[in-house]
Amino acid sequence: MKKKIILSVITFIFVISLSACKKDNSSNKSGISGNKAEITIYMPENQNIDKKYLDDRDIAINYLPQKKGEYDEDEIKSIINNIDKNVKVLIITSENPGLKKVFDGVKEKLPGVITVANEIEEFHGNQYDELLKDTNIDVGFKLNRDKNGRNAAMIANEMSAKRFLYLYHEDLDSDRLYEDLSETKSFCSQEGLSFEKIKVKDGLKQNELEDIIKRMNIKNPDDTAIYAANSEIAEQVFDTGINNGFIIPNINSRNDGILLAKKFGLEKEYKNLERKDFEKKLKSEIKKRGLKNRIGAVVEDRRSIATELSIEVAKYMYKNRFVIEESFGDKSIIDRADQNLSIRIKPMIMGATYGYFRELELIPRIY
Repeated sequence: MKKKIILSVITFIFVISLSACKKDNSSNKSGISGNKAEITIYMPENQNIDKKYLDDRDIAINYLPQKKGEYDEDEIKSIINNIDKNVKVLIITSENPGLKKVFDGVKEKLPGVITVANEIEEFHGNQYDELLKDTNIDVGFKLNRDKNGRNAAMIANEMSAKRFLYLYHEDLDSDRLYEDLSETKSFCSQEGLSFEKIKVKDGLKQNELEDIIKRMNIKNPDDTAIYAANSEIAEQVFDTGINNGFIIPNINSRNDGILLAKKFGLEKEYKNLERKDFEKKLKSEIKKRGLKNRIGAVVEDRRSIATELSIEVAKYMYKNRFVIEESFGDKSIIDRADQNLSIRIKPMIMGATYGYFRELELIPRIY
């Protein structure tokens, strides 16, 4: 009850005081810019976000420079000091540990700021359990990085596949891999798909994978789906799938959009266009190659989906004068993903948490 009251008060403050503020492109000695708006974002400089958000006056984006190791005190303080009463939502994505401390400092200074941790590095380290119970983080999104086989098989089934080839890197022998293998195999069995797992070696070359596939003597490539369980082999698997006429239900690369732009000669369009316009170009090229409805992909930077989802939920909350519980709930984020980002997601509970924390499974779009 106490948590609900606190969150309701936070939302009330957010609703009644939301107003535009000037974006400041200056940076301090930490090298991190000091842009601020109602929704203020910090994310890695190599992270791509839909161009439509860059010109939104209610959103300020600050890029975190690439570095080794943890963020230092100067960098942490520079972010805390940048957050003032005009900031209503703070969203952070990071590749390095240390920025969890930012939420502590911001909440101490401005308890009404809604704090969102999106794919911060602490989700993947030994601070995971501590992070889930952090009272200074209202919302946390973690991406499902290594258990996408079942959803690939689900998409393959939608694409009329009869056979599912599951390729995985030999260095990925782990509990989560075997869970994924088991769940994928079980789904295929239930749906009548023939399931085959193929372990490949480190440093797999394209011609080596082609030889493996050739020796399998596959008679019906049109209804055979091929899937890479890890991003390190995603491009080789994609090329092999295209060369052999297979279904590719989930590219599962680090960034499917960059890979597809490279393969279809759309690198300039990917860099300069809003996502919806890039997708129109991509669909046109895919159709020209006779590959319509043969490729499943997530074309945006996967890290940015959590960021963009947080933006859309915050805007939805403000527009409708909802409290956090009504806005950051499973049904609401599924709806926002579907209606505003045109992507299906599956939010998964992450255990006992203080705020609203979910692991997000991304369901590829069919192109």
